[in-house]
Amino acid sequence: MLNTNLKLNENLFNETVEQKAVRDGFGQALVELGEKNPDVVVLTADLSESTRVEGFCREISGKIFEVGVAEQNMVAIAAGLAVSGKIPFASSYSVFSPGKNLETIRTTIAYNRANVKLAGHHSGILTRSGRRHPSGNRRFSPDANTPWNDHFSPLRRLSKPKR
Repeated sequence: MLNTNLKLNENLFNETVEQKAVRDGFGQALVELGEKNPDVVVLTADLSESTRVEGFCREISGKIFEVGVAEQNMVAIAAGLAVSGKIPFASSYSVFSPGKNLETIRTTIAYNRANVKLAGHHSGILTRSGRRHPSGNRRFSPDANTPWNDHFSPLRRLSKPKR
């Protein structure tokens, strides 16, 4: 049963509205945030195209950090940037982040209350074809026990906040 108190986009279940991948909305929102706030930076673990942060790289030069296949390093760097006054968005597949680096998230981000935004893509949500992504059911739930964290998982591109 759908909670009637939720403030969902009124077109969320409208089949006539063009649907876009959540990651496309994520990438567009990052560009918009980067244009409005000079402190926004993006980190990615060799997945800039797949997680759609490549648009940020094109539009906002000098504020993206490609760390390679090193999610633990990525979140540690993001924590350092955050305590230095930046607003980092760290983007990877959820099977890797928070999947493989939960301890680093806890000790570098959560305990320091660092203002880091973690984006874990393909967290077991169905794709357009109706199949789950190979990363399976990895979601942020293991990370839910770390202190001072808020979690959300957009359903579709339409669940992007209204302006």
